[in-house]
Amino acid sequence: MRLDARIGRNARIVPRLLAAAAVYCCAAQAAETESQRFRAFLDHAYDGVVQRAPILASEFGEHVGEDRWDDVSEAGLAADAKAIRDQLDAVKSQFSYDELDASGKLQYRVFVNESRLLLDRYRWRDELYPLNQIVGLHVEVPDVLINQQRLDTAADA
Repeated sequence: MRLDARIGRNARIVPRLLAAAAVYCCAAQAAETESQRFRAFLDHAYDGVVQRAPILASEFGEHVGEDRWDDVSEAGLAADAKAIRDQLDAVKSQFSYDELDASGKLQYRVFVNESRLLLDRYRWRDELYPLNQIVGLHVEVPDVLINQQRLDTAADA
């Protein structure tokens, strides 16, 4: 085979290889972008939970809302359920599960399942015992005050 024939054949293959590489890179970048968008959404959802639930924030080591307790009134519980429902709807409408990477797919499934569990708990809230020997405000309040809320100065108390 002559040299110019080999060069001509390679000249046709190289652009195809470059195009395939570009498609592969763009597809990988798109998946990464979807996963990054989803992780940013999860960060925003976490910030919302921390703002709405000061007790949980203390357990997570976040020192916000330490001047108040969780709103366990009917209105507060309804607002929490609405926020969860809105986030669940947003996840389902704004993110494509198939475009997430493996870690993003796991986080997606955990988020959806946890949201459904919380909504089920809200639905059956009147059927549960509010106090027992393991859980309830009578256990939670002393635990938060003793173990989670940091008191560095007299003003913190």
